[in-house]
Amino acid sequence: MLHVSNEGLQVLAAHCDAVSARFAVATPVPIVGLPFQATSHAVGSAYAVLDGIIATLAGRSQASAIKAAVAGAEFVASDSTGAQSVAALGSSITQA
Repeated sequence: MLHVSNEGLQVLAAHCDAVSARFAVATPVPIVGLPFQATSHAVGSAYAVLDGIIATLAGRSQASAIKAAVAGAEFVASDSTGAQSVAALGSSITQA
């Protein structure tokens, strides 16, 4: 059984947001060496790939943060609606 709470979803959203922020500042070290050297070119190419990976991971983490926050809000709304429905049902039942 899956137990879900708004608090847990908001904690998840905050965690994903923090991970996204760490990715956003995680940039590779600038290229050292002359650009025409094969090793400098190889390192530069690897750093370009890493930049793309970091940007992708940051975007995915941010998307997860948004999804968790929205799910938390929907959870609260659904829980509130359910409570209102149960309360209305309870008041409509006659006591014997």
